[in-house]
Amino acid sequence: MSGTQVEKELANQLVETAEQLFAAGVMSHSGHANLSARLGADRFMLTPGFVIGIA
Repeated sequence: MSGTQVEKELANQLVETAEQLFAAGVMSHSGHANLSARLGADRFMLTPGFVIGIA
């Protein structure tokens, strides 16, 4: 799997995790949430601070 494919898969996992957390009621439905995934020793994937329509 290429680096780009790995990043796309991690992005999908990050979205799925956020959806599960919202559905479980453990995250605010105000849209203010920050999630991240480590891509390597010096790289991270971050969600924006405000997400509309994620839940």
